[in-house]
Amino acid sequence: MTLTQEASGSDLTMSTTPIVRVNRETCSYENLSQRFLHQTKDFGKQFAHIYAVRLSKMRGLIMRRVHQKWGKNTPVKTLAELQDDDRIKCVVIGTLFKHQELKPSILKEISEE
Repeated sequence: MTLTQEASGSDLTMSTTPIVRVNRETCSYENLSQRFLHQTKDFGKQFAHIYAVRLSKMRGLIMRRVHQKWGKNTPVKTLAELQDDDRIKCVVIGTLFKHQELKPSILKEISEE
């Protein structure tokens, strides 16, 4: 006998449904994933060089699009060229960085050691 509970309420009822026991087969297991684990902390897999190459390759295309849309007299600047007192409208071309708290950082790990 099994003890069941109705879905609509909290009344407990007795059922005469027999319990079926299933024997689960066993098998041996060998963990072969060790070769995929990182053995050392390698920060050479950063993506800054990819972003820099992509930006340099796209700069010409972006410049042409800027000139098509806003004209040849529209100033195009990088973030480093912006000044606080510079209040003219311009186009900024560059790579944005999004700070992510949980992203691994070599500087953070070095400072913690």
